[in-house]
Amino acid sequence: MKDRKVFAAIPLVALLCTIFFAACADSHNDGIDLNRMPVLGQITPDLKSRATELRGRLVTDDSCYFAVNSDGSLSFHHGHSFVDGLAFEMTDAAAEAYAKDTLRELDLLPGGDYRIVIDRMESEIPAHGGSAENPVTLEISVTFIRTYKEIDVMCSDGNGIRLTICKDGMSNLQYLWRDLEIQEAASVKNPLSAEDAHRIYLDNWDTLHCDCCEPNMEPVIKQAYFQKAGIMHPAWVISDNDEYLNAIYIDMLTGEILYG
Repeated sequence: MKDRKVFAAIPLVALLCTIFFAACADSHNDGIDLNRMPVLGQITPDLKSRATELRGRLVTDDSCYFAVNSDGSLSFHHGHSFVDGLAFEMTDAAAEAYAKDTLRELDLLPGGDYRIVIDRMESEIPAHGGSAENPVTLEISVTFIRTYKEIDVMCSDGNGIRLTICKDGMSNLQYLWRDLEIQEAASVKNPLSAEDAHRIYLDNWDTLHCDCCEPNMEPVIKQAYFQKAGIMHPAWVISDNDEYLNAIYIDMLTGEILYG
């Protein structure tokens, strides 16, 4: 779980956090299967055919925003959110159960393999009832990340579900859950090692980041499947810490920098 905190010296600004690059592969896996690759397809189910129904179930007043986008994804935002400064208490287990129940009621709870990440927006501002010693929760986000053999399956066009909870209930929903099929891949004998990927990371640091920071000589290095322009790539993901600061995605077969 990663906590986000709001400090008195920083104005409350909504963090528009993309769910698709926030995390990569789980560290407990046996490595990417280069002979069988997951391939992502269209967003499922067909939300365009359900747009009127879902609008009626989600939109409760004029403060709500609802859209089924051209790519088939769903965006929903309710007027109430953490910016109202209303603290509340909810355990991670309760947040996960709430998110699953909400998606189940909407017939949007995903099947297949996935993992869940819980992310909190916390405040130390006294007006919210918080302090440096005891920050309070203003918002909880529950992200569903699709996996294949315990490794995250990512996409440059988005793949996953993010549901955000505040004191008054669900405040945001971003739905981009895609079809997944497994395809046979050409046999590969010599994929890049983690050391090779780290070398590429260091060699390209100056073009990927500003001059104000130095590359991490001992970064976190993990694996993920990353689909870009319709092509799935086995990737090394290199970042500064477990929260994927300054993450760079590198093709495990070619050394191409896919994202960073």
